[in-house]
Parts: sequence; structure tokens; C-alpha cells
Amino acid sequence: WVANEGEGVIIPAVVEDQRVVPGEQFEGFEAQAMAVAPIFAQGRVIGILQAITPTSGVFDPDALLVLTGIGNLAGSTIQHAQLFERLQAAHKRYRELFDDSVDPILITSWDGEVHESNRQAAVITEYTSRQLQGMKIDQLHDATPGHKSVNMDKLKSGKIISYEALLKNKSGRKIPIQVNVRKVVFEEAESLQWLMRDITERKELDSLREDLISMIYHDLRSP
Repeated sequence: WVANEGEGVIIPAVVEDQRVVPGEQFEGFEAQAMAVAPIFAQGRVIGILQAITPTSGVFDPDALLVLTGIGNLAGSTIQHAQLFERLQAAHKRYRELFDDSVDPILITSWDGEVHESNRQAAVITEYTSRQLQGMKIDQLHDATPGHKSVNMDKLKSGKIISYEALLKNKSGRKIPIQVNVRKVVFEEAESLQWLMRDITERKELDSLREDLISMIYHDLRSP
């Protein structure tokens, strides 16, 4: 009744109130009096809070006020706990996707300082995750000639910036990569996510195609 009506009630004599179903009380004793208050969260009833006395006695109106206050606190607490649990679950899913990605991913501050990196980033750069932390993104890659600097205004507006670059790993090898940069919220702070895709095979195929075209063009010009 309290859940349906959304209001508290004091029942001075449980056995005389038709809203109380016999046999559905606490085991071991019979309730003599009862006070029940709804638990609200975001304007809707999510449960009830029930106080009973197994001995003679009644609840005064102040008891219902106290119970209602506790119910309101309980509703806020339950709501916060549910939100926190969903946030933790979302964070866990993101971490799993982040770490299991086949592409290297780096999370940096707006000035390019690396805060987080996934396993693939450590593999391709040959730096450990601990070594990557604190490095600057410019230390790890060079944009291809002719590429303009990353436009921060576009990133802040939510747009994704893509360009080709050369990743510099610890041993000095340069790996052609496709870079996608976008704004993300990481650890409750606005950050930049740098997704780097190895395009070595594509570059090799491009080079072969160019060589083939050059050879065909040369043969066609020859007598």
C-alpha cells in the first residue's frame, strides 16, 4: 500500500488492519504496531522502510517523520551506489576494450604528456607502460611532411583528426602509422586519445604499385 500510494503510514494495531497480510511478518514474533515509509529515488518509489514493535506500544507521528527522513537518505544512498556500480562497470568495459585493442592506444593530456597506454602500444614502441608514462607524444611519432599541426579547436569541439606519421620505437625503427586523435574523458578528466594503426603493409603495396606503374610507363615509352 505504501509503495503504491507513495506515502508513509502508522499502523497502531497490526491485527486490525486489513492491509497487513497475516503470516508475512518477521519470523519468531508477531508485530503489534508498525510504521512504514516509502524510499524515494529520482521521484519514484524504489522500496519501503518498515519499523515494527513486537511488544505493546505504538508509534507517534514523530516516528514516521524520522522513518521518512531515513527513507529519503536511503534512497539517495541506493541511487548513488547504483550509479557508482554502473560507472565502475563502464570503466571496466572501457579498460578491457582499451587493453585488448589490436591497435596501439595512448591517452595524453592536452599538452601531449602520456598518462596511459595499452599493451599494444608497449609492444610496438618497445617501451614498457611505466616508461611511456610522462613521455611526450612528439617523442613517439613524427607527422609526414606537409601535415599541419593538430588543430586543438577541432579536437575540443569533438571532431576526430586523422593523419599519417612515422612511429619511432625504442630501437630506432620508424614504422608508418595512421593516427586518429579525439577528445575523451579518462579518469574524470578531459584527455586526448591517440589511436595508431600500423600501415606498413599498405605502404609496401603502395610502393609496389608505384614501381609497377613506373615500369609500365617506361616500357610504353620504349621503342
